[in-house]
Amino acid sequence: MIAAKSMRCGILLLAVCAPLACSPERADEAPVVAVLEPGLRLRVPTDFPLTSVRRIAESVGGSIVLVDGQTQGLLQFDEEGDFVAFHGGEGEGPGEFTSVFTAGFVGEHPWGVDARQRRAHVFGHSLETRSISSGAADAVPFGLSGAYTLYAAQTDDAFEVRAQGRDGASELLRVDTPERQWSVIPNGTSSLTQPFVHYPLVRAWEGGLVVVRRGVLESGRFGYSVTWVEPTGEEYAVEVETVPRAVSDADVDRALDLIRESSLPAMLVGVGQFGSEAEVLASAREQLVVPAHLPPIEGGVSGMEARSVQVAPSGEVWLALWDDEVGATDQLWQVVSRTGVGRRVHVADSIRVAGVGADHVWGVTLDAFDVPTVTKFRVTAPVPAPR
Repeated sequence: MIAAKSMRCGILLLAVCAPLACSPERADEAPVVAVLEPGLRLRVPTDFPLTSVRRIAESVGGSIVLVDGQTQGLLQFDEEGDFVAFHGGEGEGPGEFTSVFTAGFVGEHPWGVDARQRRAHVFGHSLETRSISSGAADAVPFGLSGAYTLYAAQTDDAFEVRAQGRDGASELLRVDTPERQWSVIPNGTSSLTQPFVHYPLVRAWEGGLVVVRRGVLESGRFGYSVTWVEPTGEEYAVEVETVPRAVSDADVDRALDLIRESSLPAMLVGVGQFGSEAEVLASAREQLVVPAHLPPIEGGVSGMEARSVQVAPSGEVWLALWDDEVGATDQLWQVVSRTGVGRRVHVADSIRVAGVGADHVWGVTLDAFDVPTVTKFRVTAPVPAPR
């Protein structure tokens, strides 16, 4: 069981880091950067037009399940991208959802989580519904791992992740949070409500739990720690070192201006986290001038987002990084497995990575009318230039 340690890191600062190009420098021996080559597209039936693709998961056998923001159910496709079936529907009856939290596979059977109803549906040869037996009112399921249901619960002094099996529940992760700072958000991960403090991102996959931390590593260098936790409690950990780029005084002033002009200071004062807007800015300045809080893993405002950490069916973890060498607005993804740090993959800014496989990426692109298309991009190494 992991007992997570607090690593102070500015969540609110991620809102300003992307515009400031707060990006990691290349490591001394950075691996070759692979690129994407477009392939097949998912053939979505007209009965289920896509509006906002939230989640794409892939089974070991290559089947695909897709969650769209306007569809209370799961769209399943085969390995060739052809539509197979729609599972679910809006409601509170058997196999129905009030809101699809996230989705994945148990073997080749797709599942979806309904956090509001505190249950998950597995669509196999017959419908299997798993409910959370925890007595905690705010216990929320966020994924399945084989016969186990993974759920998060907040107590008075800690945030816990447990695996519920046939013989009861076991604790996999505990984070001490005396100020009740955790909240569970509807994207299959967990996040903090308290800005300027950073805790791990938690992601479920078929093999158990993936925990991603950011901060100063045991080696003394800055980077990311990725830990795989099996439902039995067995753990594997890999560290990814990066070199953060320190911010200048001009960077700090520009970031504070962005915060000052936003609605965040008033919101933080309104909920009682700070006594005044001046305290908000003072706290932000304190965090900005500490280089160990950079680089962000993405440019959002709520910590490490689900879309910035992807897990392949094999358990490979993809981390979204920023790198000056590929352009401040492009994406650089670092692949990490339980055997160590692997390749890096360059992704154009126009592609939103919604899922990953062994040798490919499921990317979402928008047309002129903001209609999404899902394409399978094959990961390929660039051809070396002739000498």
